[in-house]
This record gives sequence, structure tokens and C-alpha cells, in this order.
Amino acid sequence: MSSVSNIDSLKSLKFWNDLAKSLPTGKTVGPKVYVHRSALSPETIDALNHLEQRSLDGEWNMARLPLRLPADSISLTWYPGFGVDPFPVLQRSVNIKIKTGASRVRNFHRNRPLLHRCEMMVAPSHPRRAEMARVTSVCEKAGLFRLPPSRIGFEDLWNRSLRVHDLDPFPTDEAA
Repeated sequence: MSSVSNIDSLKSLKFWNDLAKSLPTGKTVGPKVYVHRSALSPETIDALNHLEQRSLDGEWNMARLPLRLPADSISLTWYPGFGVDPFPVLQRSVNIKIKTGASRVRNFHRNRPLLHRCEMMVAPSHPRRAEMARVTSVCEKAGLFRLPPSRIGFEDLWNRSLRVHDLDPFPTDEAA
């Protein structure tokens, strides 16, 4: 993407679909790809900020982009613990209709959605990528990702699963 000077392209479903398919990193879930801001080009961040129109005051660190048409929206989300917490929880999101620019902001307070496998979403140069991968490895070895998505996608059940498996979500280098 070269710039946000072509505003009409930002309203094109194909534009965002092609962009999502061209990303060098990201976590694919169904027909969407989740990508951390660190893995996006400055031009893409500018375009997303233009779409966001200050709904979140630029405070977002994850984007959910469509991999298949006819997807009609993009979500920008704020996980304040991303890069610090091993399983960051969602605080706020904005869902933006691509063609119209209409947006809906949601705030999350209880049993919030959370992220895991964070290393898949960040730039290869992210300073905590190796640590994120170690956390994922511990969870894989414990079989936590074999649980139904409803058990691993929200903080209450995920935290309960960690306690049941007596897992330390912060593995040290010695334990890795």
C-alpha cells in the first residue's frame, strides 16, 4: 500500500482482502487474520487510523482483517497487556464497515476475550516473540489448545484451565 491518498481504495473490500492475504505474519482464525500493529507497515497503520476516525483515539494494537470475500468489516482492538501478559485480554474494540465507514465501539469488562499464540501475530523482530513462543509451547505440551474454542477464548475458563493443569504462564528459560 503506498498511501492513504486514494481514499476510495479504503472502501474497497478487495483492497483489504488483498492486503490481509499479503501480510507476512498473522494468526488465521476462520476467514480472518489477526495481526499486531508491529507487523504492519506505516502506510497500513495510516490507512487503518483513517478508517478508525478517532473511535479509539488511535489506541489499538491489533487488527482483524478479512481473508475472504464477501467480508464487509475490519476490527481494531486494544489489548493493553499485549507484550507483557502471556494471554492479553481485550479491553476495547471498534468494528468498522468497510464500504460505509460506520463503526461500533465495544468495551469489555468481565470474562473478556483473550489472545494466545501471540508470537504468530507480531513482527518477526518483536522483542518478546521468543518468550511468546515459549508460552505457546508450554500450552501445547499441556494439551490446552485441544480444548473447545469456547474454553480457551475467554479469560474465566482459560484461567481455570491453567489452574487445573497447574501451569505457570511465565516459563523461564530453564523450563523451556
